[in-house]
Amino acid sequence: MKVTRRDVLGSLSGLVLGTAMTGLATKEVFGARAEEPTKLPWPYRKLDLNAVGKGGYEGYIKGACCYGAFSAIINELAKNVGPPYTSIPTEMWVVGEGGMAGTSNFCGALNGASFAIFLVTG
Repeated sequence: MKVTRRDVLGSLSGLVLGTAMTGLATKEVFGARAEEPTKLPWPYRKLDLNAVGKGGYEGYIKGACCYGAFSAIINELAKNVGPPYTSIPTEMWVVGEGGMAGTSNFCGALNGASFAIFLVTG
């Protein structure tokens, strides 16, 4: 089978057009405005320790130590403060299970709490 320049250019133009259309569709669905990240430190209000403790326990069962500590603090801040805490996908800290992806290098509970504390202290 002989491949010509015309064949290659035709395939490339289809790829470019498909990529452009995907970009336009993504822009239409998700919006294309870039928002300025909220500067640190973020606002803080004193939290109900019993609610945070309960959230940590439930979070530990759902996604282990790091997730449990981080989500307990952030979810309580999301309830009491609102944005920017409401926009954090807390599930990202499931990676801290077993000392960061199961490597036993770090204490997940301390890391999760430290990540949350950093947001309010900068």
